Amino acid sequence: MKKFDAQRFFSSKRVLMVLSLLLGIIAWLVVSLVVDPNVTTVVDNIPVQVELSGSAQLNGLDVVDQKDLKVSAQITGAIYTVGNLTADDFTATVDAGDITEPGTYQLEVSVVKNNDHDETYSVDYPIQSNLSVTLDRFEEATFLVEASVSNKTVGQEGTFMGDLVCNPTSVTLTGPAAEIDQVDRVVLENTETMTLTKSTTVSGTFVFYDENGAPLEQSGNITTDAIDPRITMPVYQRMTLPLTVDYINVPDGLDIGQLDYTLSNETITIGVPVDAGVSLESISLGQIDVRNIQEDYSYTFEVSLPAGYLNLSGLEEVTVTFTDELDRTTLDSTNIVTTNRPSGYNITVNASRLTGITFVGFPEDIAGLTGDDVVVTLDFSNVRLTQGEQQVRATISLNNGATAWAVGVYYLPVTATAAGPLGG
Repeated sequence: MKKFDAQRFFSSKRVLMVLSLLLGIIAWLVVSLVVDPNVTTVVDNIPVQVELSGSAQLNGLDVVDQKDLKVSAQITGAIYTVGNLTADDFTATVDAGDITEPGTYQLEVSVVKNNDHDETYSVDYPIQSNLSVTLDRFEEATFLVEASVSNKTVGQEGTFMGDLVCNPTSVTLTGPAAEIDQVDRVVLENTETMTLTKSTTVSGTFVFYDENGAPLEQSGNITTDAIDPRITMPVYQRMTLPLTVDYINVPDGLDIGQLDYTLSNETITIGVPVDAGVSLESISLGQIDVRNIQEDYSYTFEVSLPAGYLNLSGLEEVTVTFTDELDRTTLDSTNIVTTNRPSGYNITVNASRLTGITFVGFPEDIAGLTGDDVVVTLDFSNVRLTQGEQQVRATISLNNGATAWAVGVYYLPVTATAAGPLGG
């Protein structure tokens, strides 16, 4: 076995380097823990709390950009404590209680440690002895929301994008009065690139504009009451369709298609929502009561489209004018029939004749009419009967197929009694 050679061991450079390092660490520990145990450091990003009491509170002032108020502080203490300290261990405050008007003020900063019972460290002073603090009164203002989209195209031929729809239609802004006063318009914007084949809804971002139309810098101090604001971009199919009219109270046997009329406008151009899923061939202006059609008769309709459709022609009214040469005559009829009598009543018609029925129609048909051609029908299917006498509307028709019709409204008196033992 070799003997340990101490002289050779301690003369080794590697051994000497290790020993020097160990001796240095020991010396540092002695100085740090015995000779001078305290160190000084700086803790950064300590949030500043602005104390608003007294005059500031009474005058409705609040802090603008409080989230940006941070300071640093110099800290002295034991090395084993100071090394673990963070901004959360300290509270920084400025007192704004004496301020009465909005503005920017230089206020003295105070920093204290949160753990008053820990004597191993102390706060020397804040690095910034004064801090710039802006105070203002916070206000609310409500604006109508405009919509704006860019980088959007419509993919199918004959389609187009209609007026944008905002949700919400209005928004309430809350923020510093000085910033709220600069806002003139609120626009919900979307700049995504899209090709639209159907109506589409997208999210949007609020942009505020001043009275000169310039966008305002978004400071983050203004908040809105809107949740998930969205823009709907409706897509329409452009169509030009003929205009038509419908008829009501057409007597049995009358071929209404034989009547000729003209329209002040024959067609209308409309925008049909591509999502509607309907195929249109015409647009009906509305209904004409045949009982009102007389010589030189015309009627003006207000143009009304189904909900969601666009009137691209800007057409508001269309006049229908009947162009056939018509004649008239007055007849009486004894041909009275009843239909749909209710089972709970006995009904007696209190007239054997309906007089003074005015007919209008083609002259050749009017000339040949007699009372025997007239049928007077009392239909009880939609009559609310009560016991006793009452007037029931009569339907007038012709039994000879003539192109003629009764104008006006006619009634006959009837008496209703309850059927059964009590009614006789």
